[in-house]
Amino acid sequence: MRNKQCCFGFTLFEVIIIIALGALLFSMVMPYLYSGAMTSHEPINRLQSSAELNQAMETVVKDFETNYSGDASKLSTFLGKVNSFSENYGSTCSECTALAENKTVGDLAEEKVVFVTITNNIGESLYHLFTLQK
Repeated sequence: MRNKQCCFGFTLFEVIIIIALGALLFSMVMPYLYSGAMTSHEPINRLQSSAELNQAMETVVKDFETNYSGDASKLSTFLGKVNSFSENYGSTCSECTALAENKTVGDLAEEKVVFVTITNNIGESLYHLFTLQK
């Protein structure tokens, strides 16, 4: 009689095939996972920049309403303050730039209208038209 030995396990050939299939699968999935992991911070950075931009515009609007909204002679001071944005409002958005200029809108004279543009470091801009009306 022959001695029957029960063999459990895989042959070397089966192990090599499994490793090769695993490597092939890994090489197909890795670029997809790697690209997502490398760019996952971009939406958060964009959202943070947008929030800083909104906060900067809110600060400028509040400053106008508090200090400059009633007097046309103070409007040029406000214009200069916005054009020196980093010195006056830079704490709200350190990487933002601003441009303020007089505009003529409808029947309102140029000296009663200020058009403000604030732009952040990713190219988003906010616009606001400040007017003095009687």
